[in-house]
Amino acid sequence: MTNEVMDNASQGDEELESADVQDTIILLVEDAKNGDEYAFEQLYSLLVKDLYRYTASRIPEHHASDLVSDIFLRVWTKLPSFTGHAENQFKAWVFTIAHHLVIDFYRSNKEVQPLDDSFDIIDEESWSDPTHTLSVDQDFERTREALQKLPEKQREALILRYINDISLPDIAEILKEREGNVRILIHRGLKRLRELLET
Repeated sequence: MTNEVMDNASQGDEELESADVQDTIILLVEDAKNGDEYAFEQLYSLLVKDLYRYTASRIPEHHASDLVSDIFLRVWTKLPSFTGHAENQFKAWVFTIAHHLVIDFYRSNKEVQPLDDSFDIIDEESWSDPTHTLSVDQDFERTREALQKLPEKQREALILRYINDISLPDIAEILKEREGNVRILIHRGLKRLRELLET
């Protein structure tokens, strides 16, 4: 078997595996909506790592576990109201809940001040530059500290995109921003994050 055929077969397997996971999540969501606690436990297992990394990147890490518990409690209580039919819709819905609970955390912890979320307009072509990449897994703690220094919405957009692999349209929905603004937030956030990590 040639390398090209092997690569194509491997890619096909990965696509099937990804489709299986998406199908599984939707089936679990439907079962959990009907009160199946085991199905919800499976959803918890699939999402807890992403939600922990999201919260630990947004708030002081020693509060992250408690907030993740609050997120899942809110997801469980609101699950009957979820009307989507796709895995990305469910993830966007869950991260919208997480986003609101992070905001609530800042409101109830006055000593933690949210950063300014203003940004300037930039050339949209520079967003497509392939050098704009982020590898948060290599040094997560250092990256997390640098992320805390970014303006709030830049930090939020980067975490959702690169830590949680949420699509741009879904990030726009979560943040209640236009997709073009999300691209700007990500571009400026990446630029500033690189500067912080290089110092």
